[in-house]
Parts: sequence; structure tokens; C-alpha cells
Amino acid sequence: MEVPVRTVPGGVRPDPTSRDYVDILHGAYAALIPNSVPDPTATLYAPTEGKQGATLSQTMSDTITSIIAGRTPLSAFDDAVKKWRSGGGDAIRKEYEQALGRK
Repeated sequence: MEVPVRTVPGGVRPDPTSRDYVDILHGAYAALIPNSVPDPTATLYAPTEGKQGATLSQTMSDTITSIIAGRTPLSAFDDAVKKWRSGGGDAIRKEYEQALGRK
């Protein structure tokens, strides 16, 4: 059986030097920014996140990607959250709560 070769067309490649591109992007951000919610932890530091955050984030990201791709059942998400929490996520949350003055 012969499988025909198929290609997926490339995405739109905007030209950042185009005035239209700049105007459209500015309009989009101008519409989105008033509805944004600032991250209260953006200027804070959590030592555990500094040490383990990248690994924890990558593990969660990999799980979510696998679920979306259909390689992993949705039920794996709850297990991933449990592992994130026990692997340092709860410690990160506690450090941010302390930095924010919450206990």
C-alpha cells in the first residue's frame, strides 16, 4: 500500500517590521491588558522553586502534553498534581504565602 506524501502548510509568518503587524499587536495587547490579573508572586523568591521549580514545571507540562496528545488518560493529571505537591509544590506555595505575609 502506498501512502501519499502530505505536507502541512507553514503557519503565518508575521513581519515584525510591518506597520500592520505592529498596529494589530498593539491593539491586541491594549484590549487584553485591562483584563489581566497581576501575579502577586512575580517579584518574590521561593528557594524551593529556585531549586526544583524547573523540574516540577517540566513534569507537569509533559503530563499535560501527553494528555492532550492522547497518550495518557485524563486521570493521570490528578496523579501529576499529587507528585508536584509532594515533590516540592506545597513547599513552594508555603514559601510564597510566607513572603506575601499569609500563614
